[in-house]
Amino acid sequence: MMTELSSEQKKKVEKIISQVSGEENIDWWKARTLIHKCICGGKCGWYKTRSTEAGFDRQSITKEQRKHVEETINKVMKDMAVKKTKALIHEYICPSHPRPSE
Repeated sequence: MMTELSSEQKKKVEKIISQVSGEENIDWWKARTLIHKCICGGKCGWYKTRSTEAGFDRQSITKEQRKHVEETINKVMKDMAVKKTKALIHEYICPSHPRPSE
C-alpha cells in the first residue's frame, strides 16, 4: 500500500525545485519539469504514448543541466539512497504513479 509523502519529504522536494529554479534562472514550473526530465525513467505508459504530444522530451536537457540537477538533489537528499530519492521526487511530481516497493 502506497503512503503519502511526509511533510518533510515534500519540503525537501520543494527545496530542490526552488534551488534549481534560482540557480538555473527559470520559473518554478520549468524547474519542476527539468527535474522531472532528469529523474524520470520513461518507463510508464504515459511517457511511451503521450510524452511527445505534451512536449516532454527527456533528451532535450543538456549534460550540464542534468549534472546540476543531480548535484542539487544529492545535496538536499544526502541522507537517502538515489533510487529512493528519485522515487520520492517522482511521486511528488507525478502522484498518480505508484512508488516502487522499498
